[in-house]
Amino acid sequence: VISDSGIIRPRVIYFEHEDEFPQVLELLHDTVSQFDLDMIVFERGIKFAEGLQIIVDANYPNGANRNGDSQRAPPHPMAFVLGTRTSDPNAGSQGHFAPSSHWMPPFMRVNPVLEWTYGHVWHFLRLFQLPYCNLYDRGYTSLGTVKDTQPCPALAIPGAFKSNSELKYWPAYMLRDWDQERAGRIKKEKKKPAPVNITMSRSSSVLSVDSSAETKLDGKSGTTGNGKTAEFQTNTTAIQGLTESESGKSISSFGERTVGLIIIGDEILKGLTPDTNTHTAATLLRKSNVLLSRVVVVSDDQDEIVAVVKRMQQEADVIITSGGVGPTHDDVTLKSISVALGKEMEFHEGMADLLREKMNTGKDFSGKEGELTDAQVKMAT
Repeated sequence: VISDSGIIRPRVIYFEHEDEFPQVLELLHDTVSQFDLDMIVFERGIKFAEGLQIIVDANYPNGANRNGDSQRAPPHPMAFVLGTRTSDPNAGSQGHFAPSSHWMPPFMRVNPVLEWTYGHVWHFLRLFQLPYCNLYDRGYTSLGTVKDTQPCPALAIPGAFKSNSELKYWPAYMLRDWDQERAGRIKKEKKKPAPVNITMSRSSSVLSVDSSAETKLDGKSGTTGNGKTAEFQTNTTAIQGLTESESGKSISSFGERTVGLIIIGDEILKGLTPDTNTHTAATLLRKSNVLLSRVVVVSDDQDEIVAVVKRMQQEADVIITSGGVGPTHDDVTLKSISVALGKEMEFHEGMADLLREKMNTGKDFSGKEGELTDAQVKMAT
């Protein structure tokens, strides 16, 4: 963004969270003030993809007529510079330039530190004496929220305690095993996204909303742990989630779908056959930026398969099964899925045609389609 004085002000985006660390807000305040950043704050209740959709939709050239119909110019292409690294859970198969995921609005992700290790990050910060959140000096190595983040256990100082009997920790840059970077993060249950209704307007240089919504970080201010307030009034536009009665326009919510994989087969559990399907599925799903959240290996037992499917329905959006769909007596996957879902089994003509093609049943001398065997009928049902 170019200010009235012609100075380029980098634009940054912040999504407010009710469980944010006060120390993070303090660093945010200092950084915005020190570098005169043009920051857009999405207030609590607005999901990540929803906020990005607003930014992308509003990325029009100055002076473009957004109220026109046929003459309206399309938004400019947009890119976001991120701090994603290959070791991050959401990195997937991203390169230094990667289009957004299918569940996000269209934009380009720019990942300049993609190949950096944990050690590279700390070498860079300390070499150039750059500011960082003071929680990292207290043993934290990866920050989430106050409810899901603890100091890294690998940095605990043996036998060293504070006056309140709490453990003491080495600072984050002392971590030797970089694979332990996220060891202090507490795994939380996945929540289903709720729809949020949003209204907005646009000024000449930044996004804005009704005057009642143009506010500081928390309506007035965001108080930090040391009494300092995180004030963003001059450099910040706040965008607020509204109820349906207050909103003039509804934007559907976005969310990343998760996949659960069920590997079925006694031969896997007995070590008679190596499980290569899990690795193949995980690799392909990651390349498509789809999160594989759970893998379960289960025996060829209908009751066990039914129980696992029902349980995984509560844990993943999509369930994939592997194994147990052949023609033998112990291939009970299809029947088990039918029971678990409460659906009747039906003959599938498309699968039957595929089996005829693959099994070379073809047509007989009279020109009729070849008959499927009982085993093939089972696999097509």
